[in-house]
Amino acid sequence: GLWARRVAPSPGRPVPGLPNVLLIILDTVRAESLSLYGYARPTTPRIDEFARGGVVFDSAMAVTSWTLPSHGSMFTGRYHQEISTDWLRPLDAAHRVLAEAFRDAGYSTAAFVANLAYTTRESGLARGFETFRDYKFTLGQAWLDCSLCAGVTLRYTGTKRFRRDNEPKSGAEVNAEFLEWLDARRPKRFFVFLNLFDAHAPRPRIPQGSPGEAGNRLQDRYDYAI
Repeated sequence: GLWARRVAPSPGRPVPGLPNVLLIILDTVRAESLSLYGYARPTTPRIDEFARGGVVFDSAMAVTSWTLPSHGSMFTGRYHQEISTDWLRPLDAAHRVLAEAFRDAGYSTAAFVANLAYTTRESGLARGFETFRDYKFTLGQAWLDCSLCAGVTLRYTGTKRFRRDNEPKSGAEVNAEFLEWLDARRPKRFFVFLNLFDAHAPRPRIPQGSPGEAGNRLQDRYDYAI
């Protein structure tokens, strides 16, 4: 709140000396599975390396147990019971969000998300982002994104979840989208949000030589996904 009030009076003009900000959320990843926090397997070697030159918090608590209200709380600084999000109810415009504060301070804002159920535009999390990449481009998704076609689909399926056509994107796809945007825009100051979803539904096969080879199939898949 103090930061937002400090930068808000100069909309569109960056405040000198402020850093770029990259917010990465690893969907369904717990601290006890990160080598950063002492886990026996080397699940997060790059994060471990990065942390040696930064600040690491030893204790953090989520305000709730699932994706949309957790994201809404992180974006607004409000407890989940104070915001509008619910199982199928998006974040409304009652509270200012991080991306709006950064945008008004002159930052370029962009988001690249892999969870195509609860972090898409319909979730209300896109507010304040000048670029927001969620669904993959496929012929099926092009059909569902067409308002006329969507109406036809809704009529025949009887569901409002018709826009959710794609499988979740991999972390590699999300990272590639971000780096492509960064290379094309070359912003002087940016706030970027990445949602990575790999550990939520880990791949069934684990390549040889990976950290996940301890004999517990579910644990191995989860650790490898991280």
